[in-house]
Amino acid sequence: MDKIINVKEKELTIRDAKILIKPLKVRQYGKVLKNTKIIDAIMNNIKTTEGVTAAILPIVGEHYEEIVDLVTVASDFTDKDAVEDLELHELVMLVEAILEVNIDSFLSLVLPKLESFGEKMNKKTKVGKKKAGAIASKR
Repeated sequence: MDKIINVKEKELTIRDAKILIKPLKVRQYGKVLKNTKIIDAIMNNIKTTEGVTAAILPIVGEHYEEIVDLVTVASDFTDKDAVEDLELHELVMLVEAILEVNIDSFLSLVLPKLESFGEKMNKKTKVGKKKAGAIASKR
């Protein structure tokens, strides 16, 4: 049985607007997971919700477009221009909240399943290559 994660929300105030960050839904994960650069950067730099701010700045610098896309998918800021008009500290606050709300479920549920799937596919590929090699050698 899978672990049960306490799903939480976080409310921010940015420019006098209340922004509620909720856990990502499947349709949002689909858009986020297509963006492998940002997933790799997050996984390589952020292992827990502690110390997130220090890890976000280099990610913003290296993956600006991907960060903007993440914010448009995972927050009420669905307009790319509105995200790009934010000040840096506002963008960092948003990304931090998105990660804080979603990283625990991503690290403990989604990532292990992706890794397990990758391992299974790797094993099947190796078995398939052995069978193909055996068939070819009989010819």
